[in-house]
Amino acid sequence: MKKFLPLLMGGLLSFGFFVAAETPVKAAELTKPVSTATTLGASSNGDCGCDVSPILGSERNKMVSDLIKTDAFKTVKHDAMAKGYIWQGAGAVQVIKNNKNGVVLIGVPFKYTDGTSTMFVFINGQFVGTSPM
Repeated sequence: MKKFLPLLMGGLLSFGFFVAAETPVKAAELTKPVSTATTLGASSNGDCGCDVSPILGSERNKMVSDLIKTDAFKTVKHDAMAKGYIWQGAGAVQVIKNNKNGVVLIGVPFKYTDGTSTMFVFINGQFVGTSPM
């Protein structure tokens, strides 16, 4: 009888997890993702009218690493930090590619001392300007 009770309870738990309908654990539903171009200041409604796709994973990491090593980035970072901006780190950098012409946009987020965020934008490794986030 001692061995039967744990077996019965284990079976009941297994039934509850795998067989019972309407389990409370469900995968989250996918929602429409926010356009990465919106964070770069293209549009406030999320549709910039351009064909872009985010670059993720090791390809993104390589592009971010290559950008961080450039003199253009080091100069922009130094000037921004002298004005009171705080770099948010390499993990917060966003990389997108324009699928029509192959241009790679890299957005480097900085936070100002008052808490406002600004994206410093590089196109193909060259600094082109800033955009509020």
